[in-house]
Amino acid sequence: MKLRSKAFAAIMCTAAILFPSSSFSEDGDGTIFSALAGEGIVLVLQKYTSNPAVYNRLRRYKGHSYLVSVKSGLSYAVTAACDNKYCSGVDIKVIDNYGDAVKKATRLFKTQKTLEFIAPSSGKYRVEVYIKDCARSTCQYGAQFFYK
Repeated sequence: MKLRSKAFAAIMCTAAILFPSSSFSEDGDGTIFSALAGEGIVLVLQKYTSNPAVYNRLRRYKGHSYLVSVKSGLSYAVTAACDNKYCSGVDIKVIDNYGDAVKKATRLFKTQKTLEFIAPSSGKYRVEVYIKDCARSTCQYGAQFFYK
């Protein structure tokens, strides 16, 4: 029983450090934050280190991209989640410096995706997040990049 309590305490402390409460201000009801934090804990337990989450709004079938620096042979993960109240699908892609998609998402949920990959070459890669369907004019999403 003590081992479980210590493990739970360690996980909660890790979540508090990695995902500070100020992130809630970007996410109306906290569903995006919760999804990213939950997946973040899974990735941190796999020895990944997190970068700050990015929050934004997108129209239906529209995408947003941002650049990340990667080194050849290292492992990376990207997770994205959208507001499950109005958004019914999010997708992510990672594009290498040659314009090729690195890999498709590995863990699949309608409103959350995670993609893990080993960088085939060093350089600036583009992470693309797409909203598949949104019941409003725009939907919120969050994305986070991890490395190990």
